[in-house]
Amino acid sequence: MHLAITDGPLDFSTARNRRGPWSAERAGFRVGSVGTFLSFLEDGGTSPWLPKRGRMIENAQINPDLISKWIRSCETVHRSECAPLPLQIGYGSGLKVFRLIDVTKGCVVEISRSDKQYRYFALSYIWGRAEQVRLLTTNRHILMHPGGLQYPTSAKLLPKTIQDAIDLVRTAGEQYLWVDSLCLLQDDPNDMALSIPFMDMIYRGASVTIIAASGRDANSGLPGVQPGSRQAKQDVEEVVPG
Repeated sequence: MHLAITDGPLDFSTARNRRGPWSAERAGFRVGSVGTFLSFLEDGGTSPWLPKRGRMIENAQINPDLISKWIRSCETVHRSECAPLPLQIGYGSGLKVFRLIDVTKGCVVEISRSDKQYRYFALSYIWGRAEQVRLLTTNRHILMHPGGLQYPTSAKLLPKTIQDAIDLVRTAGEQYLWVDSLCLLQDDPNDMALSIPFMDMIYRGASVTIIAASGRDANSGLPGVQPGSRQAKQDVEEVVPG
């Protein structure tokens, strides 16, 4: 499941239908080759399948209960179609070491060998030029200690996008989050070489991938997670038949 977070409605489509200027699956059409995308809106749509209409952004903040509902819909309706692929950690040609942010303990945790399948979110975002805390050989003892991400030296360099993702995972009732800058040992070439080839597996193994679909760097945040952070501009017209 992919959760794209931005300031306004997204122009989305599916791989199954890319022909023609409009289709029900596209939920609207584009005016001109690079012009405005017009989306047909639906009031209170609850279908767990691909929505046939767009939806108004009515709340200033993201509703974590709605995210949990979408996850349950994926698990009960889509089942194997949306199920994350299990990670092989510490066996054969799989990941040798796997790290996650434990949002309840406020630190990075390391899994070197496990038959247990960890349920986790992953974050896809733009680093940009923002200065940010990274997992290094010199600070891993701090970041992997309970509360380490809240230490002053860590917290002041924790980018808004990552902090928002941590808050979102926590309020959605989940425990683990994967973020490249904090889950890969950035100054250890061996650790990077053993992990980067498995990036596709890491994202495929996530229950949900949070996509920061707006902003220029890691300090742009996730609109709607914090109060007052989402200012969606929506021009809506009601078309009356006849």
